[in-house]
Amino acid sequence: MEVFRRLKRASRPVRHTLGALFLHSLSAFASRLPLSLLQTLGRSMGSLAYVLTRCNLGVRRELERRLARVEPHPQRRERLAKKAWRDLAQRAFEWLAGPRALRLVRLSPEVERWCVESREAEQRGERWVCLTAHFGHWELMGGALAARGVPFIAAAAGERSGAMGRWVSAHRARLGVQTMRPRQAHSALRAWIERGGVRALLID
Repeated sequence: MEVFRRLKRASRPVRHTLGALFLHSLSAFASRLPLSLLQTLGRSMGSLAYVLTRCNLGVRRELERRLARVEPHPQRRERLAKKAWRDLAQRAFEWLAGPRALRLVRLSPEVERWCVESREAEQRGERWVCLTAHFGHWELMGGALAARGVPFIAAAAGERSGAMGRWVSAHRARLGVQTMRPRQAHSALRAWIERGGVRALLID
């Protein structure tokens, strides 16, 4: 077991570099597909992931344990598990499409009005910060808000080391999304405001 852990640590740079290259290639491929076809492909991959997890007893038991909290009926729980995998894969493929996928986001009239009011407040010299709970496809939502002039910061895992971590951070930046570590959120948000940042949204 110790030998395996050493090999895993030693191979980490190579694995992350290959992973980053794979993500880069997959993102380039996703950016050329029509969004509707990309979503269909994502759902198909989710169905495949569902079948594969059914073959892994450990993953299957853990998923069933978690879903049992919200759905006690076994058959409905199975349908929910399949739907969850399909939805997760679809969102992942949408994310890979980059800024082009922002057209999928629809903001409510209340949020659109808040964006306008916050920009008007900035012109008066006011600085607004909106704190919000976690919501669904937060990276695309954050990108849509950033495109409307609302800087978006998410309290999430900070940038991981290695090529893959740098690629994920760069991809998020293309969407207009910034992240900060949850334990550093208060100090980072204060520094953001002191540098002139306004209308920041902090989730999680």
